[in-house]
Amino acid sequence: MISKFFYGLAKTAFFALILTLMLPWQSYANNQETVLVLKSEDLRAYSEPAQAFERSLEGRENISVEIRDIELNLSQAREILREYRDNPPAVIFALGAHAAVVAMETAPDELGREIPFVFASVLEWEEYGFNTENSTGIKAQVPVQTLFAQSRMVIPDLERLGLIYSPESEARVTEAKAVGEEMGVEIVARRVEEPAEVEAAVEYLSNLETDAWWLPADPTVVTVDNFHYVREQAWNLDKPLIVYSESFVRAGGLVSVSINYHTVGSQAAAVVSDILDGAEVSELKMAEPVGTEFLGNSRVASTIGLDLTDSARFMDRVLDEIEGVE
Repeated sequence: MISKFFYGLAKTAFFALILTLMLPWQSYANNQETVLVLKSEDLRAYSEPAQAFERSLEGRENISVEIRDIELNLSQAREILREYRDNPPAVIFALGAHAAVVAMETAPDELGREIPFVFASVLEWEEYGFNTENSTGIKAQVPVQTLFAQSRMVIPDLERLGLIYSPESEARVTEAKAVGEEMGVEIVARRVEEPAEVEAAVEYLSNLETDAWWLPADPTVVTVDNFHYVREQAWNLDKPLIVYSESFVRAGGLVSVSINYHTVGSQAAAVVSDILDGAEVSELKMAEPVGTEFLGNSRVASTIGLDLTDSARFMDRVLDEIEGVE
């Protein structure tokens, strides 16, 4: 009987010890917070910032980063969010306009409350009503000052810059005119309302004295057909064409100055860290992207009679090919 008593006592003590050892792990699990990354679709512009974001938060304890792709599908986005209904994420990092709209409009319904979110890779974010008391983000375009300064490394005599724009990029063009006055770059702009008007606008610019043309990120202006037409006219006039992404440099633009995707992810991680540490989202202003990617195309330069040899040292990369635009 005595041996059975001591056996039972030892058994009880053993399980008590196991439970005691498990408590820190249980406490860790209870304190674990999730940061949900929503990608609009599987593109480099979203995947690279997401990966950099995850790496930047690896050093934080009790934080789990989960990356999900909504594939431009609202139903899929709803299904993803429902998985977190019982344990909502502490913060959402939304990449692309579709994901940001989901974070702002759909997440509160599916999760039962508003979740603070940080967004990136969203052009013309003001028109979506982002940057509310519950959200902030990283701007998707480099500052105009940076664009002009780096473009002048290739086009040193840049004083008159022609461009075509629609209402979708009017804010960017207004900013460019103000910055241009400070930097000695006159903006010669032609506004269009629809894609069919672009060819006439190109003819208008072709008859004016300009040192280069600039195609801002404007979906009304920059259709595939319109880009090909602008490119051909620029080449015929030996006109440097400044574009806004690598794909358009590959397709025949001379240079682009765009955001650095890895830096955007790291910047967003820093903002999310501030929120996790108790910062009020409403007090976090929209951030300018701190890193840029400066690209040139030597094949295009040769086509229009320029030499990028001296300018290449300022660039992140110099391409030597002309492909179709994606």
